[in-house]
Amino acid sequence: KLPKQPSTAKARVSKAKTVKAAKDFQPTWEQVWTTGYTKPTGTVQRGIFQMKLSEPDKARLLIVKEAIDTGEIDCGVTDRKKFNKSHALRLHTALVEQRKDAIIAEMIANIPDNYHSVQTEEMLDWLIDLLRKTDINALDTETTGLHLEKDKVVGMSITVPNADQHFYIPFLHENSNVGVQLDKQYVLGRLQQELGDRSDLITVMFNAKFDMHQLVKEGLSFTGPVYDALVGMKLLNENEPSYQLKKLANKWGKYFGYTDNSLTFEELFSKDPRDFYVNADYRLCYYYACKDTHLTWLLWTFIREQLEKHEGLKHSFYQLEVPTTQVAFTMEQN
Repeated sequence: KLPKQPSTAKARVSKAKTVKAAKDFQPTWEQVWTTGYTKPTGTVQRGIFQMKLSEPDKARLLIVKEAIDTGEIDCGVTDRKKFNKSHALRLHTALVEQRKDAIIAEMIANIPDNYHSVQTEEMLDWLIDLLRKTDINALDTETTGLHLEKDKVVGMSITVPNADQHFYIPFLHENSNVGVQLDKQYVLGRLQQELGDRSDLITVMFNAKFDMHQLVKEGLSFTGPVYDALVGMKLLNENEPSYQLKKLANKWGKYFGYTDNSLTFEELFSKDPRDFYVNADYRLCYYYACKDTHLTWLLWTFIREQLEKHEGLKHSFYQLEVPTTQVAFTMEQN
């Protein structure tokens, strides 16, 4: 004899109670962040910190949690079930913007002693003297935009690793506190002689062809090998979620002694390059630019170490990718 089935009405009532219980249920913040919880429907929701997180995301989430706990920001939801990892990371973006002025003031107040703005003959002479004593350097450009033909170089940064000194040379900055700038053609002429014409000097860049295209228009080309850290990183891991320099440094920095949490260009300034070379405090500009080549160099040391562990990848980078970068650059120029 079949068991008596519940009536349709009873089933509807039971379902309605479950739905109401699920709607009314509110997890604690401890459950949302740490322990996770089971909903009345039986669905298990893991805590945010129980999920698989990258080290940078974990750091960002801890910052958001602390900001909510201290009342610095609102959680942004009335239903804690809707508070999830994605929402928390969006709050981090908003929090960075909210803290931006304080962050920038702190960065300017703590510019490292080995970050320099080259605006005198004496400083340029020192930089060139250091270049003469090294066989490798890191280089980057700051430009008015990303168009290879129309945009111009507003400044360039150089890191001399064996001296642990980092330089930014402004050319076309319009910032109110930039001060005197050296003549671009004069500087690039000297750098061509002391850097570009040296076949024994390795230059490390990040997204090298872009900088090479921008500089060749200004009269600076490279006789020595150019190592592109971006190409090296793609060779090591083709599945990176982002190949932005700052994000790579934040992710992998623990392996080469970098524990800061760098902000990207857009986070510090905006997507408009004029906010860099016109509107910003110039001290922030030269700090940012020096840090670019500093991070390029540090990331390269990590890449170089990994290549040494894998003979095939090492061969691919030095014997294939390095000469191909120059060939591709020449093709694009043509």
